[in-house]
Amino acid sequence: AREIGDRSNEGNQLGNLGLCYSALGQTSRAIEYLEQALVIMREIGDRQVEGIIVGNLAEVLVDEKRYSDALRFVLECSMIGNEIGSPLINSDGDRHSSLIHLLQNDLSAARTAAETARRHDVPQNNHYVLALLGVIEVRLAHNAANEHAENPKRKSDFAPSETFTAAVQQAEHMLAQSAQNYEALYAKALALSGLALCEGPQHIAAAIAAYRGARAINQDAGIVKRVLRLFEELAKADAHGVLNEVRAAAGE
Repeated sequence: AREIGDRSNEGNQLGNLGLCYSALGQTSRAIEYLEQALVIMREIGDRQVEGIIVGNLAEVLVDEKRYSDALRFVLECSMIGNEIGSPLINSDGDRHSSLIHLLQNDLSAARTAAETARRHDVPQNNHYVLALLGVIEVRLAHNAANEHAENPKRKSDFAPSETFTAAVQQAEHMLAQSAQNYEALYAKALALSGLALCEGPQHIAAAIAAYRGARAINQDAGIVKRVLRLFEELAKADAHGVLNEVRAAAGE
């Protein structure tokens, strides 16, 4: 691409290299390539790809726990998405924002961002967004239950089972199109784990099978780290060790 002066293709391939290093967990190299891609996309005025790369940078910065820097890119992502009317870019920005707030234990803000991402209704994101929202709702319900024990008048308004069930359905829809879609399979595994917490251990075997199936397709270090990070956020609401067996399968 450089040889023939194709700047658009050069930028796309630099972005793809960044994604590969991100999947491998090599965050510094990922950021290096994504930043190079971003310079080119801004230079040639490709706002759509610029918005996607900005979202990818936010995700890698979350991996490095640079939450303030990640939020700056999330805001830029939303600005671009609104400017060009892209549900995909807006969905990316909102789901990254939700994850950041969850990791910072700001569950209310996390839920608001996840619900906004859900309303964009982007098929390639829906399974992840719903699984993420389910995790947040479980945590909120867990906190409300603890407060309810101290204040019997307080009730929980959250229904995480419905959200997790919807996440499983969305994941299965994507898997019907491609059985190798490991991201959908990992989201299904997380949602089934959430259902095991909400409804009972009858979902544990399916959750274990989904995690093992996903890892058989992709167990790149960066991908697995993200998967386990979200699982551990769910497990914070597991007061009785219901998910111990699932955790072992997710981390195999």
